[in-house]
Parts: sequence; C-alpha cells; structure tokens
Amino acid sequence: NKRELKIKSLEEQITKNQTPSVLGLLEEKVFLEHLKKEFPQDRFDHVGKGGDIIQYVMENNNKIGILVYELKKVSLFKKSHIEQTVEAKQKRNADFGILVTNAKRSKEDFGLSITKGIIVIHPAGALVLAKILRDQIVAISKLNLSQSERNKTIKAVVEYIQSASFKNGIENIINS
Repeated sequence: NKRELKIKSLEEQITKNQTPSVLGLLEEKVFLEHLKKEFPQDRFDHVGKGGDIIQYVMENNNKIGILVYELKKVSLFKKSHIEQTVEAKQKRNADFGILVTNAKRSKEDFGLSITKGIIVIHPAGALVLAKILRDQIVAISKLNLSQSERNKTIKAVVEYIQSASFKNGIENIINS
C-alpha cells in the first residue's frame, strides 16, 4: 500500500543520506544562506557561472583567500562536473575548488574524494569541510608566505584531506 511505500522511500533516503534537508544544501540559495550564517565576516558572490558560489575569506577587512563551490544535484556523476570546477577555480584564482554533489562516483565513494585538485564532497559534509578549509586559509595567511610557498602549502592541505584519518572523520560525519 501507499503508506508502506512512503516508509520504504524514507528509510532508503536516510540510509543513503539523501534526506530532503541534506539535498536542500544542493540548492544554491540554501547553501549560500548556510555559508553566510557560518561565516558572517566573509563576502560571497552567487554567480552561477564560473563557480556557483564564491566565498571571499576576509580577515580585518582584507581578502585573504577564495573558496569556489560548484553544486550538482544529479543522479549520475559526470567527469565534466570536475572540469567545470577546475575552470571555475582557475577563473576565480581560488585557493580551493569544491564540488558539492549527491552523486556517487563509485561503489567505494563514501562522500569525499579528490580529483585534479578538486575536492568532491557529499552535501552532508560540505559545511564542515568549508570551515576546515577556511581555518586553513586563515592560518596560512598568518605565515606571510610568498605566492609559491602559499601554493605549496595549499597543495599540502589538499594532500592531507586525502589522508585516511581525515577522510574517515569526514565520512563519519557524512554517514551519521
């Protein structure tokens, strides 16, 4: 009957972490509101092209870094989503490019992966990741590094995100 189908559908959403509230984060305006609430000191552009959302990390009214987000609410993952995020990251000269998507890349995809320097994350972990990356940008800015040293440090952060200990922590958040 209808009620049993509805219950089955809701159980499935919960086990796959595809609940309406989690998937709502893939709506650009909803995600932007969450970012603004989490980081009131930062500036944001909701451009839709060349990155759906651009976060300008601000410290004492100075721009110290940029995060660019692409949001994809799709049933199938496409490599073009990565390419689009790479282009947006380059166009905006961003420190980090983040692809937020509900689509699984493979059976072994538990919500966090990195391809071509782009961080691919499930919406359930996106705000936690944004906080961690923002904190890293603030810490890096305090080191007064040259541009090439800064780039190396950003690359080291991306490498750390790929480590088992980091991935396990984020994946626990995503799957809880």
